Amino acid sequence: MKSTITKLLMTAVSVAAMGAAAQAADPAPAGVVSNILDGAAPGTVTVAGITVYGTIDVGAVYNSHSTVGQQGSFYAGNEYPVSKNSNASRWDYQNNALAQSLIGFKGTQSLQALSDGLKGWSVGFDLQIGFDPLYGQLADVAKTLVHNNGVGQLAQTSNADGSRYGQVFNGEAYGSLKNDVLGELRFGRQNTLMLSTLAAYDAQAGSYAYSFFSYFGATGGGGGTTNDARWNNALKYTNTIGPVRVGGAYRFDGGGQGGDAWSLQAGIDLPGALKGLSIDGVYAKENSAIVLSSLSAKDCGLLGIAGTCNNTNLLNGTVSDNEAWAVMAKYKINQATIFGGYERVMLNNPSSQLTNLNSEGYSINNGYGGSTKINYNAYTTEKDIDVYWVGGKYAFTPKLTGSAAWYRLSQNSYVAANTTCAAKTASNAATAGFLGSTAAAQCAGELNWYSLSLDYQATQRLDFYSGITWTDVGGGAASGYTNTSSYNVSFGTRFRF
Repeated sequence: MKSTITKLLMTAVSVAAMGAAAQAADPAPAGVVSNILDGAAPGTVTVAGITVYGTIDVGAVYNSHSTVGQQGSFYAGNEYPVSKNSNASRWDYQNNALAQSLIGFKGTQSLQALSDGLKGWSVGFDLQIGFDPLYGQLADVAKTLVHNNGVGQLAQTSNADGSRYGQVFNGEAYGSLKNDVLGELRFGRQNTLMLSTLAAYDAQAGSYAYSFFSYFGATGGGGGTTNDARWNNALKYTNTIGPVRVGGAYRFDGGGQGGDAWSLQAGIDLPGALKGLSIDGVYAKENSAIVLSSLSAKDCGLLGIAGTCNNTNLLNGTVSDNEAWAVMAKYKINQATIFGGYERVMLNNPSSQLTNLNSEGYSINNGYGGSTKINYNAYTTEKDIDVYWVGGKYAFTPKLTGSAAWYRLSQNSYVAANTTCAAKTASNAATAGFLGSTAAAQCAGELNWYSLSLDYQATQRLDFYSGITWTDVGGGAASGYTNTSSYNVSFGTRFRF
């Protein structure tokens, strides 16, 4: 697989370089190096009607409480926020801190050539391959969970659930039909309306190192489960009518993501005296959404695979019915843009259990399956998550931009019916597994995320960045944590073509 990704990357970069040379205004052939570093703007190089584009993002990071190591398929590159497996301080290389590394292929074809009656109509496609440039592996978080099956908490390498499961086209992969007046209809794998809209109202959008929403897909577009930040097998309609934006999406049942789902979005750019102010709102409903997690050592023993636990593709799963809505605004004035918003996520036990179980468990995505330990009863009481955020972006010069953001997540006590959330006593906290907090995981809790970053756009394609992120957790959100706060300093470079 590594050689395949390497070949794809080399081919895409070569095509981009040739295309940039072909598009250069100077009739004399430009040097290959100058074309690669500062040729045509990213995403504008087209050969034989197909536009090849991409991003490569690499760098280094110091984390005050890091994991014991990285994995090549962990597309976030590092566990930037404090986590249960956060341990000692560590310097490490990282990838994708500012943006997901990817290779993309897209194209658009007008239908007017077929008939004048089709004027204004076009068809198109977009295919994205997300990968880790340091290892040459496809983005695959399920692989990071499997690798940590049966491993003790502080011995675990970086891992998490996510929406990229090792598919070749693990970003967006859709076909589209568009009309200049009626809007665009897409079908295939695509970002949810919540993900796309939050990204437009986030000062640190797209950055795993600096953006709470980009790192935590559950609240960053997944409507409560990070796997659902991108929908397989989905229809999406969007249109802009004057200053008004509208959208609707529907995911069909199955497709490796549980049940069906639907979403609506509306927004407006205000005119007149309020010019520069944009407001959007999104609502999403998902049925039988799935969260994956590693098997514990006990789980491996019960399954009879204790010696080979991290060589199996089985994982634990938690299933829920979710609702989410968010309202957000941004205001641009001169070189500054201010962002802010509020999101509410509600998780309940599913109204029905999954029916497409196989002999190894539930087929999740790309060959990964759920073990026999699938939890349908995690939310006897509804779990409510509230997220507030504010941020700003300022262009100091045409090439230097600074961004800052604060995000706060709070959760309610979602304990069993007719019971209360009693904190564990200090004497039994360690044996009960509540290391960082004496509260159980179902108790009320909170997480804070603060970040600052600078980005210098050296050329059209090449930029350099640095930043710092601080996170802390408390209450039920810190249950089982050895450390409850962490900071990291990261820097790197991003090349786009």
